[in-house]
Amino acid sequence: MNMMLLLVIYAVAIVGYVVFSRRRQAKAQEDRFAGLAKGAEVETIGGLIAIVDEIDKENNRIVLDAEGVFLTFDLSRSIMKVITPAPSTETAETVKETIVEEDSAIESADEK
Repeated sequence: MNMMLLLVIYAVAIVGYVVFSRRRQAKAQEDRFAGLAKGAEVETIGGLIAIVDEIDKENNRIVLDAEGVFLTFDLSRSIMKVITPAPSTETAETVKETIVEEDSAIESADEK
């Protein structure tokens, strides 16, 4: 009886360890892809540092732009970490507005 109880406790411990280990791995992968979007700077498992150009979650593919060279990778196995998250839309709009204002200032200075 004691031996059977010991085996049941051991089996439950192993199953619990496996379940919690998988949850921890899933959480780690979710954290790794938190800032992953078009425009984010990433590092692949091979050491390539590039900018995300396109993410195709349906086919599990990611296209990276490495200085004008577009490379396609498997999404779930290729990205080691996100170095710089994708710029938010507010930041991108602010940058566009700043560029437009600077261009307008240059044009008005040229007109004088």
